[in-house]
Amino acid sequence: RDVSLATAPNGAITNTEVLQSLAALMAPEPKAIKLANGVHSIVGLAAFNVGVIEGDTGLIIYDTGDGMEDGQEVLDFVRTLSDKPITGLIYSHSHYTYGARAILGEAQDVPVVGHPNVNRIVSAAAGGAISGVFSELGPLYMARAAEQLSNFLPDTGSDATVSPKIIFKENGFVPVNKNVADGEEFGFDGVRMQAFTKYWSDEDACLTLLLPDHGVVLNNLFWPFMPNLYPLRGDVFRDPRIWRNGIKQIRDLQPKALHNVHGLPMIGADSVNEALNNYMDGITFIFDQT
Repeated sequence: RDVSLATAPNGAITNTEVLQSLAALMAPEPKAIKLANGVHSIVGLAAFNVGVIEGDTGLIIYDTGDGMEDGQEVLDFVRTLSDKPITGLIYSHSHYTYGARAILGEAQDVPVVGHPNVNRIVSAAAGGAISGVFSELGPLYMARAAEQLSNFLPDTGSDATVSPKIIFKENGFVPVNKNVADGEEFGFDGVRMQAFTKYWSDEDACLTLLLPDHGVVLNNLFWPFMPNLYPLRGDVFRDPRIWRNGIKQIRDLQPKALHNVHGLPMIGADSVNEALNNYMDGITFIFDQT
């Protein structure tokens, strides 16, 4: 079919649909979107989003960024919302754990909640494995990831990239000190929570979080585009059935709002239900037809 072209703000000539999908991926400027009383999504800081949950005495942060610089930006923005202390961190998966030290500062003995595989994956990534099956192939995975994310294209001009590049930043990872099991219910600074760890998307360390009293689910399974079910750089196998079943699990929780690691949040039970069904059906169709 005919493909319409458009010019991005940096001069890149690209598919019009690419620009439209990027608009759904990231807000044009940082802002906090209220999902429920005491629960916000911070969007527009980068390609990832940050969840902020207000507890009895402080704030619980869901994801911290790619590095110390991101963590400081997250903290600075959070401080425009509240001056309450940070009473805990929760990681959606291993990718956005590296801003934690900037957010926590000198705080000690703060609960850091995550999937049992997060610490192992971050340790392997330090050796260049970036979630790959064999750590020895880490340099190859990284080179392919750099190609995948357009690192070698110029920043401006007709041949420029319109997608985010890999930027290496100072590591501020703080290890998980509270592993959670699938279906585990726990309290956190007066907030009831339930963790789900069985299903995953781009790595086997995803933590989907239900806030039952708020009707909110925070997750790394629902993305604003059809996912790359297999990354060509040679990452771990992503079983479409696992991803699909994770979406189904979220749908069956009947949330009123979704905080998504990528893309804008969704609000409204009917809209959330329809979007999750469509996403689940899309993945199922690809799997069935191939």
